[in-house]
Amino acid sequence: MVIGTLVVALVTAYWFGLRAGAWAGAATFGLCLVATFLPWLATAIHLMLAIALVAVSVVGARRERPTDAVLATRWVRGTLSRVTALVRSRRDKRR
Repeated sequence: MVIGTLVVALVTAYWFGLRAGAWAGAATFGLCLVATFLPWLATAIHLMLAIALVAVSVVGARRERPTDAVLATRWVRGTLSRVTALVRSRRDKRR
């Protein structure tokens, strides 16, 4: 449930901006809660979420990305590269 929510929120935030990603994550979490308590709807809800994720990816790829999404992506990439460099330098010191 949480992993699905994060995936939908991050993909939506990447293509449509942070605010849209937050709304999509909240809606996904709510739908997953409904699927947990109403198992006869679970398959339909998960199928709907999968179709929505594909639609976001297809439509988002054809649009220009918002500024806040670009800045957030750059920040995440920079942070990941710094963490990777730190881990590699510590690994090399152990040898």
